[in-house]
Amino acid sequence: MADLQATLRQTMNPDRAARAAAEAQLEAWETHPGFTIKLLELIQAANAPGTPAEVVAVQQAASVYFKNTVKRWWNPIDEPEKAYVPALISCDPRVTSLAPRSQ
Repeated sequence: MADLQATLRQTMNPDRAARAAAEAQLEAWETHPGFTIKLLELIQAANAPGTPAEVVAVQQAASVYFKNTVKRWWNPIDEPEKAYVPALISCDPRVTSLAPRSQ
């Protein structure tokens, strides 16, 4: 999961093959313990590399992937991780402000 930010960036690549490879990698990682926490840390990162627009795009992708991962895997997620996730979310209002809003 060392390249989580780069993998999330690739999910927005216009090349279908690059996008599919990134999505497959994320699917492989999503059941690993600590994955949701890594996504939240990336969402909260104030000093992520890249232009402001790139950072926001990756944080939004991480937000969407976090939501989808929790929706699919909340019950099987480790109990300590389950307890830590709400604490992380409640500590930083940027977490909820980055989520795309439905129209």
